[in-house]
Amino acid sequence: MSKEIREEDLIVKTTFETNLNNLDVSKVLYGFQGLDPGSDKLPEGVHYVRRKSKNVKEILYRLIDNPYRYDGKDEKHCNDLGRFIGIKGYDYSQPPPVIEFIPNGIRDKGKGKKYFYLCYSGAQRSEALLDQNIDKWIYDEYRYDSDKARQWHIAGLNGSHPPALVSSPMDAINHSVRLINEEKLDVGELEKFIEIKYPSLSDQDGIISKIKKQYEHRDEAILTSKDVKTEMNKQGLGVGGKVINGYANWACKEGYEDRRAIQSLLKYWKDGIKSIIYLYVNGSTSKESLSEKRWKTVDAWSDIESALVLVFEEWKKTGEIVFPWDIKGFISQRNKEGETGILTHDQIEPRKLLEKNA
Repeated sequence: MSKEIREEDLIVKTTFETNLNNLDVSKVLYGFQGLDPGSDKLPEGVHYVRRKSKNVKEILYRLIDNPYRYDGKDEKHCNDLGRFIGIKGYDYSQPPPVIEFIPNGIRDKGKGKKYFYLCYSGAQRSEALLDQNIDKWIYDEYRYDSDKARQWHIAGLNGSHPPALVSSPMDAINHSVRLINEEKLDVGELEKFIEIKYPSLSDQDGIISKIKKQYEHRDEAILTSKDVKTEMNKQGLGVGGKVINGYANWACKEGYEDRRAIQSLLKYWKDGIKSIIYLYVNGSTSKESLSEKRWKTVDAWSDIESALVLVFEEWKKTGEIVFPWDIKGFISQRNKEGETGILTHDQIEPRKLLEKNA
């Protein structure tokens, strides 16, 4: 039986520093910024330099003509943020703004002043600091091997933080089109780019479709899941396991071969229905042509089939079905009840008891 949840359990605990002349970089709770989901390494060409307290006025904040922000400065957001900082101080749980050292400097056209540090992410917050006459703040400094690495990294920062002033759909569209035109993003990588770099945005299919319309002259089509479903329906076929003429129909995008294979096996086991698979890929890149990608998906299916055949061959030899995995237990998740380490099946509520309580 789970314990009662109290209001204080829902309060996110963080540390605020009200004395902004006494900022301590070691107290920042936030780790590396811009990691791809599931990764503990920064993207290729991105290098973390240091985390440091720095004078706010030594940095150029690009709020107008910012390639990562379509709408530019949000006056209300800056004002609200400034008032919050003035009352609460520095929030050590938040990601510091990202800056880069520019060896030759960069001149601000408006002020005529030359700066050696440029702020890419967190510019709205920095504008709020200037409005509040705050001198010091903590920044994360990064170095980039190329402009492509820089733009991919910053897009991921602006597109994935919790919704506050997260990137807008137009930010994603405008920036992606710019990268494609500058040949820093292949059209075939677009879906993966939006999925990884802008996970906080809803209707990613709609965003991709709007970008796609600008490249309809290309020989290759950028297909979203909605596009595939529409096309399959036109052909009198189906997706998502829809049964037509006695077969379950599935559309399989590159990279999802294992998921579709398991779904097909489960369909056969539960309903006795075999499946038909239709493949599609994201599109060509500078490293792989469309045809190479298509054959790569075929090879992925062959690998899955070979793995299943190996299980059957071992069954023939030994007379025993042995799968190449072993379920060891459960990772503890109930902190309030003192769960720690790995739990065995005997340490969780019995299945029959759960059915009885249902």
